Amino acid sequence: MASLLPGDSVDTKTVCFDLDGTLCTNTYGAYDEAEPFPWAIERLNALAAAGHRIVVFTARGTATGIDWAETTRGQLDRWGVRYDALQLGKPSADVYVDDRAVHTTAWREGDALAVPGFGLPPPAGPERAEQLPGILAPQRSVIVESGRTYDGRPFLAGEHVERALAVAAAAGLSGLPDSGEVTQALDRALDGAAGAGDVVFSILLADAVSPAFLDVSEERTQGPLVTVRTLAQAARGLAERTPGHPLGGRMGAVIDGRLALAALPERPPPLSALVEELARDAGVEMAASPLEPGQAAQAAEAFEAVTPFGLLSIGEAGGPVRARLAGALSERVGLDVDAQLAEVLG
Repeated sequence: MASLLPGDSVDTKTVCFDLDGTLCTNTYGAYDEAEPFPWAIERLNALAAAGHRIVVFTARGTATGIDWAETTRGQLDRWGVRYDALQLGKPSADVYVDDRAVHTTAWREGDALAVPGFGLPPPAGPERAEQLPGILAPQRSVIVESGRTYDGRPFLAGEHVERALAVAAAAGLSGLPDSGEVTQALDRALDGAAGAGDVVFSILLADAVSPAFLDVSEERTQGPLVTVRTLAQAARGLAERTPGHPLGGRMGAVIDGRLALAALPERPPPLSALVEELARDAGVEMAASPLEPGQAAQAAEAFEAVTPFGLLSIGEAGGPVRARLAGALSERVGLDVDAQLAEVLG
């Protein structure tokens, strides 16, 4: 494949760009607050002007299920990004391995991706001369824990805070806040969203930066970050999902008149752990063994418990048991959860 280095001949290529941390600031989920990198957009637009096809590929919403397409398109338009396609759904990960990848820092510091006659000047000056080549800051790990409000009140907020901290600790993240700090950050975020209707909140906890890389790492406080989005915004993508496609919630199925639930992971999401209690509240008989893979496809009823949407039917396999569970959830939150979701989906 022809390269895009200065001085080379240019063949038309498709060039795929990450968004957060590459074309704009990495806000760790607070995407509405992202600010563009002018130098990056200028260089991207030069590639577009040279005839290359530009694709922006982002993981926005992959971990939370929130649809960020409209917000992202609006930002790219305001920032003047010349792109041919936007693709959401990039898997969320700490490290990407790709034989055709160029690291953002390499693109910023040198001419790893440019068109003839366009690029940054070569390193110069005593400070540059003293630097070793190829010093790239390690990318920090971030965990995301999402919950929601019902009638303005956060549901299972304490459980979400504790799970966020437990998952972050299990992942080896260091410099974590205590539960009181996270709760205060959540309260502040929800106070700021007062009057917006029910919202989805996301708690983000990031690993501490190694002291060896403080000079080349992004500046960001180590405190917890909480972002909010209205339930209506979060549900935009739900109406377009493929029928029967799971959303990462806990699966349940009615088999031979009994409710079988998928086994819980070591640190279950709060709603997933609540389904047994809802079954007891609704007087639903439970199966003796956990739901096995593939059983849901042949079940009389099938659903998944998934934040922030509640108990979603899988395909056309809804029914009276799921409705009874949804009724028990409605009793707990003081709001008809099925009616609210139907209204949001229009």
